[in-house]
Amino acid sequence: MTAELSEQVKQLIAKAKIVSFDSWQATHPQAVREIFQQADDEGRYLTDGDSEQIKTQLPEKATLVKISQWNDFLL
Repeated sequence: MTAELSEQVKQLIAKAKIVSFDSWQATHPQAVREIFQQADDEGRYLTDGDSEQIKTQLPEKATLVKISQWNDFLL
C-alpha cells in the first residue's frame, strides 16, 4: 500500500513529532516502541515492513495496524 505523499502532507509529518514513547512501556514491547521511534525520528510514516513487524510483535493489534494503513492510503 504505497502512495506518493503530497508536499503539504510531507510538511505536516515533519511538524507532527511525537515527543516520547516512554508512556508505552506498559503496553508495547520495546521492539515496537523502537519501530515507532525510528519512524518519528526520520519524519516518516510506518513502512509496510514496519507494520508487518508490529503485527508480528502484537498480533492482537493486527486489525488496528490494517486500519492505520488504510488511513495512510486515504491521505
